[in-house]
Amino acid sequence: MNGEPTKLDKSNVEDILGLTPLQEGLLYHAMTGDDRHYAQHLTLRLTGDLAPDAIRQAWAHVIQANDMLRTVYRWEGMERPVQLVLKRIDVPIEIRDYSAEMPAESERLAQEFLRAEQERPFDLRTKPLRIAVCKRSAQAGDMLISWHHILYDGWSNGVIMREFLEAYESLKAGATPPARVKTGFKQFLKWRQAQSKARVQAYWQDALSGLEERTSLPELARVERPAQSPASGRCKIALEDIATQRLYACSRELQLQPAVLFYGAWGLLLGRYSRSNDVLFGTTVSGRVPAIPGVEEMVGLFINTVPLRARMAPDTVVSEWLQALAEQLRERETFEHAPLTDVTACSGLGAGQPLFDSIVVVENYPLQRNLGSGGAMGISSYDMQENTHYALTLGIALFDGIGIELAYDTERYGDEAVGRLAEQYRYVLEQLISHPGARLRDVKLATESESDQILTEFNRLRRPAEYPDAKPFHVLFERQAERTPGGVALVHEGRAFAYRELNERANGLARRLREKGVRPEDFVAIYMARSERLLIALLAVLKSGAAYVPIDHEYAPSRVSYMLQDSGSRLLIADDRPVALDFDGETIRVDDDDFRAHDDLNPDNVSTPRQSALVLYTSGSTGNPKGVVLTHGNLIAYVEAFRREFGLTADDVYLQQASCAFDQFIEEVFPVLAAGGRIVMAQRMDVLDTSGLVKLIEDEGVTIVSASALLLNELNKQPGMRGVRVFISGGDVMKPSYITHLKRHAKVYNTYGPTEATVCATYYRYDGDADGPIPIGKPILHYRVYVLDEAGHLAPIGVPGEICIAGAGVARGYLNQPALSESRFAADPFAAGERMYRTGDVGSWLPDGNLLFHGRNDNQLKIRGYRIEPGEIEHHLQRHPDVEEAVVLPVETGSGQKSLAAYVKSSASLTAGGLRAHLAELLPAPIIPSVYYRIEGVPRTANGKIDRSALQRIAQPLTASDSAVRAASETEATIRELWDQVLGSGDFGLDDPFMEVGGDSIRLMQLHAKLEKTCGAGMRITDLFTHATIAKQAAWIDGRREGAAMAEPLLRQRLPAAYFGRSAQASGSRTIRFQLQGEVRVGVARLAAASGVARYDILIGALLYLLSEAGGSGSAALYTMSVEEHGLLPVTANLSGMTAFEQLYESVSEQRNRAESQSMPVEQVMKRAGHPSGNEALLLASPVNLSGREVELLGAFDALLVLEDDETEQRISCSFAFNDRRLLHDRAQHLIKSYLGLIQQLTQEKVRS
Repeated sequence: MNGEPTKLDKSNVEDILGLTPLQEGLLYHAMTGDDRHYAQHLTLRLTGDLAPDAIRQAWAHVIQANDMLRTVYRWEGMERPVQLVLKRIDVPIEIRDYSAEMPAESERLAQEFLRAEQERPFDLRTKPLRIAVCKRSAQAGDMLISWHHILYDGWSNGVIMREFLEAYESLKAGATPPARVKTGFKQFLKWRQAQSKARVQAYWQDALSGLEERTSLPELARVERPAQSPASGRCKIALEDIATQRLYACSRELQLQPAVLFYGAWGLLLGRYSRSNDVLFGTTVSGRVPAIPGVEEMVGLFINTVPLRARMAPDTVVSEWLQALAEQLRERETFEHAPLTDVTACSGLGAGQPLFDSIVVVENYPLQRNLGSGGAMGISSYDMQENTHYALTLGIALFDGIGIELAYDTERYGDEAVGRLAEQYRYVLEQLISHPGARLRDVKLATESESDQILTEFNRLRRPAEYPDAKPFHVLFERQAERTPGGVALVHEGRAFAYRELNERANGLARRLREKGVRPEDFVAIYMARSERLLIALLAVLKSGAAYVPIDHEYAPSRVSYMLQDSGSRLLIADDRPVALDFDGETIRVDDDDFRAHDDLNPDNVSTPRQSALVLYTSGSTGNPKGVVLTHGNLIAYVEAFRREFGLTADDVYLQQASCAFDQFIEEVFPVLAAGGRIVMAQRMDVLDTSGLVKLIEDEGVTIVSASALLLNELNKQPGMRGVRVFISGGDVMKPSYITHLKRHAKVYNTYGPTEATVCATYYRYDGDADGPIPIGKPILHYRVYVLDEAGHLAPIGVPGEICIAGAGVARGYLNQPALSESRFAADPFAAGERMYRTGDVGSWLPDGNLLFHGRNDNQLKIRGYRIEPGEIEHHLQRHPDVEEAVVLPVETGSGQKSLAAYVKSSASLTAGGLRAHLAELLPAPIIPSVYYRIEGVPRTANGKIDRSALQRIAQPLTASDSAVRAASETEATIRELWDQVLGSGDFGLDDPFMEVGGDSIRLMQLHAKLEKTCGAGMRITDLFTHATIAKQAAWIDGRREGAAMAEPLLRQRLPAAYFGRSAQASGSRTIRFQLQGEVRVGVARLAAASGVARYDILIGALLYLLSEAGGSGSAALYTMSVEEHGLLPVTANLSGMTAFEQLYESVSEQRNRAESQSMPVEQVMKRAGHPSGNEALLLASPVNLSGREVELLGAFDALLVLEDDETEQRISCSFAFNDRRLLHDRAQHLIKSYLGLIQQLTQEKVRS
């Protein structure tokens, strides 16, 4: 609809009418430029003698008889748009004759012609209707009627075709078609104007009162599509004949219109998908009110789309619920003409967003396939294609059976997912008509085939929950000690402990425990620091037949006392640290003779799989921790599953760094010892000092690391660890950015499982290809996982529900809490005699059998009528390059309304406006947070959950710009900013010790990481205790930097003598500018993505290669400016040991990431530089604009290469500035020409692929 409209002949205007609200809405969508919305195409397969002249004349008769077929639209320069009814109009009628072609060719040409016609846009100002006819053979052809929905509705097709065929019949018989006098569309407009708006408003306000949220289907397996793929898709299925007969029989028995059944089935399906018993969707009504004479024979847009609210109490009988729904529809009839905008205003959910995103259209208009049969022209079949702006349209066709069609937005829904949705709808509908006496909770959503897929294919590793012949872990350890008595089982603080030594010492203590009366189902508490004696103690308790209760040495005495009392522990094994505990039982100290005894005779095993092995305490809602009882069967099932998944062998070395009171300890210790490997026990200080932890990992040859997602994020920033073959993340959401480097050389797993299911129930191997949140994986050996709806039925693929875990890992229950155990541990509905644990977590199945984690049941928010999953917003916030962590919570505004607040952790300078703009590109406006806060870490409870109240206490409002903090020196200012980030407050001075102004061990670790990244100089975490103030830390760093800078020689690049000399008319500064754009830039981006590095790394790698070739030594060196411009980073390359460019790119990336903590201030390098007389050049590259410092820098450097990547302009702007008193101009030009040629050569293959 571009350009000026054709000027109308005023004498040809029959009438000027306003538009109905629905027409205005359709016009709005047409004006947005999306021609697919509301383009209607009716294709009819014709039989008989198709005479072109008679076809044109018959259409002329029909068009003249129906005013809306002679209507065009105007809106430019008008306050309200109008529709102009013309006296005469030239409707385009294109007729093609392919009857002379062979049948196959005729079919092809006809399809090609009709497809092209369907893709043509409409111009509502001149031609909103067009006809296309193609003759395939002497007695058959197709007629395509294309029109914009603003003209008329589906019911009108029956009227139009009946009149067309009658006119054609008359013309073929040589007669003149009879004239028709029909009621004009104007009468409908008058009737609408006469209706009482007050009554309509009152009805809809009452009908929608108390509605808390809009109803939306989640995006279902959206897939990336080629650019030319259609924006809308269709899925058609049919109801079988017997089901159709039952539907009509049920309709008669319950005295309901069939539409009630269709609406009811859709409402139930929406309720299950949205996890709500109160849903809203659109329904299309005919709008042909009996008050208008001749309305059934009128052509025009009478239909309207209005909401239908379906409220579903789970215990309601299906037939009673359907009757109530029918009564609701009868009450609605009088008010169905209301504009949807007015209805939306009555909902209280706010305007600006659709009230619903799915509609149901029951098509029963009078267009019969046998229309015209026996006459000059007949209709043998037809196909109707229509598009709406709704994401999902359910069409029900009541002709020759019952057809079900889902039209959908392919940007939101994938083909396979919609196919499943259609089958689920049919399944729900069949249940309603087959079991009207059932209750709503009995209606299932997952079809039989889906249920079978979930229970067998997705849970294909299922095993019996118990193993009568399974041996407990301590027996497996004893057997391993017999096989490899001298093999190292544990390394602690540099000392190695063999299997035999640990086993014999555990035997001695176990025998003493039995002598003290310990027996199965007794509990023995262990309260010890991390050491070999901790492992000996827990082995001894297991060997004695009792269950151990691990207690973290960092727990407060009151918590320890509660755990001792609640567990009823008779004995406490403790180290020699004094602590005031409320404990009446006996205490065994590590220096007691009981602990030092050796015994080479293993005690008889008295444990069975069903007996308790340990109790792990987790946080409880009452304020006191609750004890989870794990059995020997639980332990051995997990050990076997873990060993199978990760292929553990005696060569594996596992890092042990978790508290003994956490379930991760089980994963770190038991499986690898059962396999004959060894564990390396890290001290708490090792874990706080990331670089020290990396050194421990490398020195001890660790092959498997299991850690929280946040610790993996810290390890990801460190080089090395090439010997680690597996990294495992658990206990928190893993982000792809946390493992960018780790995944290059090791397998990375995301895992899921609560303590109540013995550590983990699912594993997911992440290969870097996940689009969106990283899945939590598939059920592991011995485990089964279900996603259940509120009624306990299986949730199908893509439908969120509660994650429930069954199988051999399910704990016995909560100690001393039978009521809580009964509510969380239930009978497994899919395996007789077995149990499952209800996690309270929400998840959904992916089509490949992996699970997606959505969050907690109680984490969902409702803001302005939208059900919001904070995880979705948090995920998109974390996609911002400067956001490390994000939490979204509801807050109350001053007016008492709910809003969303975002809390973000970032080391960069962020603004609320910048984050809001970032989210605006990814999320709909109603769910973008209103306020933003900066946090320096997400506070967590003892078991790792987000401490929401603490979060709100520590947050600082994020404003347009961060205020600068002045200090005595530049280094002090930098450090003060880091303290502020870590502590969340600037209320401290230069001489205040860190631990006295809110610091603690975790914050100290964070500060250390930030200091190393920002300031470098090799500061250890122990140095922060000695240099505890800002002033002392700054002095220490400045001193180290100065010393290092003076001691370390500068990196220079050797070049041939031909490069050096004084250019003519030398000024000391010359610049060559060029750009990388188009296919070259695309190729650089693809190279970077394939290698897992930054684009800048690719460009620097290419330069280093070129320099090594020019120098002839196979090596190259330069400095690069850090992105934050904190200093210069050294980057070198030795190509003699490299076989592929990918190795060079990775080396550059690793050096740049590591060098952030080894940067040198620019000024120090410049002070020492000078210009040597030999054939060596000092080179600098920069990913950022040097802000006019080129001349200054060329006082020290021989050449500067700036590579500035501009995302907005889609180009890399490059400049090569050089000192022409040192380097010759022609050699500089040759170097840049070679550089461009190399970049093009490297990227050419990537662009082609």
